[in-house]
Amino acid sequence: MRANRNECKVCHVSLEGEWTVNSVAGRIPWIARQSQLISEQALRFSELCPGAGITTEIDLRGITALDESGRRMLVMWLGHLHHRGFNPVIRPADRGPFRDVDWKSPPPAADD
Repeated sequence: MRANRNECKVCHVSLEGEWTVNSVAGRIPWIARQSQLISEQALRFSELCPGAGITTEIDLRGITALDESGRRMLVMWLGHLHHRGFNPVIRPADRGPFRDVDWKSPPPAADD
């Protein structure tokens, strides 16, 4: 997984590898670190351009396996980014398994 931050208002994050029930727990530290890096980029940008927003482009092309657990983890992260004002945008534009996902509203509670 790679993240590339430039000095403009777009932060690019590339996801790689498996995002499945067997790997999502191991992704939590990476997600936390990416969120921190995106926040740092937003702070730097807001100093240069007060009042402007930041867009976070999430590139899914490097994902080799994705199941419902991985999809839910990513949806929660995208919701977090949206809530914090980092405007996540999924790439490629067709969004594959995220085509019908609305991360701007809270996910429904799981039934026990």
